[in-house]
Amino acid sequence: MTDHFALLNEPRRPWLEPELLKAKFLKLAAEAHPDKQHGSSEAEKSPANRRYAELSAAYNCLAEPKSRLLHPIELELGAKPKDVQQIPPRPRRFVRRSGDGLPECRRFSR
Repeated sequence: MTDHFALLNEPRRPWLEPELLKAKFLKLAAEAHPDKQHGSSEAEKSPANRRYAELSAAYNCLAEPKSRLLHPIELELGAKPKDVQQIPPRPRRFVRRSGDGLPECRRFSR
């Protein structure tokens, strides 16, 4: 199983700043884009295609909060968890509000 956090050089944590994640993805994707292999053979383009697809999958996974929370569990178990329960709305709102304040706390602490 691919570690999407490692592919995008991100620490395994549930909160990521979307703008920074997108910027990092765009930089890595531009470096690995298959169109940069103009005169290459199909055998040489194949690794670039694979790398680009992996980066895209990693970004799509980590950009979505629910899949970003499940991904570390999948990595530890080696498979998708079978019994994932829905979090009730009240604790979910609390966690979301807590995470929303983190960027401001980081700016304040600098």
